[in-house]
Amino acid sequence: MGFLGGVRDETRNGYAFGSGTSEARALTGPFALAPYARTIVYGLGWETRYVTQHVRFTVGLQKPFASFRMMDAIFPADVGGTTREVGTRSLELWDVRFGLGGEYAFKYVTPFVDVIGDVQSVKAALTVDQATAEYKAWAFGLVVRAGLRVQLGDSVFVAPMGEVGIGGPVLWGAGLQAGWVLPMPG
Repeated sequence: MGFLGGVRDETRNGYAFGSGTSEARALTGPFALAPYARTIVYGLGWETRYVTQHVRFTVGLQKPFASFRMMDAIFPADVGGTTREVGTRSLELWDVRFGLGGEYAFKYVTPFVDVIGDVQSVKAALTVDQATAEYKAWAFGLVVRAGLRVQLGDSVFVAPMGEVGIGGPVLWGAGLQAGWVLPMPG
């Protein structure tokens, strides 16, 4: 389990209208501005990892929370030929991650590098005047992550890490994981 933080670009996603006021069906302008451009996120991440002969296989789930002030995400927009006040009410993110990497242990410290596939689900709720409209999007990107795993005793570790995104919503991020090692018999 770990804590994560970073910056994402959610403007690249193809948002599809889900429900709400029919006037908002063709609305696209808000997804190019705040809070979708350079979204600050923080949250939790869970991973399981299998390591054999310095090769790491990773599968995980992340729940980042978008950090923005609603006042910064309100602006006038053309909705069906009429100028309306449009704002983002919520931005819900979930990531499923899978990766391949390498590591090399030096007694209590293990440096590692991973290439992570990041599949992201996004749900956005907007207000158009006083009515609500919901949108959904999926995104995929690659992330290069590097860090150090530090053993604290026989089976407990902490791992600070940093990551840079390639072609997906993740621009950059940092994290701190804590967990335990379950040695495999044999």
